[in-house]
Amino acid sequence: MTIHKAGYILLLKILIVLIILNLASFYFINNTSIVYTILGITVVMYLLVVNFFRFPNRVIIQDDNTILAPADGKIVVIEETEEPEYFKDRRLQVSIFMNIFNVHINWFPVNGTVTQIPQRQFCSGLSTQILDRERTDYHRYRM
Repeated sequence: MTIHKAGYILLLKILIVLIILNLASFYFINNTSIVYTILGITVVMYLLVVNFFRFPNRVIIQDDNTILAPADGKIVVIEETEEPEYFKDRRLQVSIFMNIFNVHINWFPVNGTVTQIPQRQFCSGLSTQILDRERTDYHRYRM
């Protein structure tokens, strides 16, 4: 297991902030139980962020008849739905819920070549754009 390269800078910045916070609490707070509580909380917080950016080594069986899960987590819905953008017909949708302890990396679940990754721009605060935020589309062709 390694750390994903996208997390290096953020992890370094968070580490610096937490070190400064702990040094400030050590020098300015006279109550040692409060200082050690702050230290414990910041260590746990940092380990959770490191856990989020982990990049595990996976053994993947490559077979044209195998479909892998595109993400870690729990399958919460398998339902037939209308896909209006690419296939323009009914397709099977698999929804996977990822909690904070799951690896937050999307894998390619089938063999093929990616020909297009549609780009969307949206305001992440709008609840009307949940479908755009909660979905990843890959256009591919069979090898």
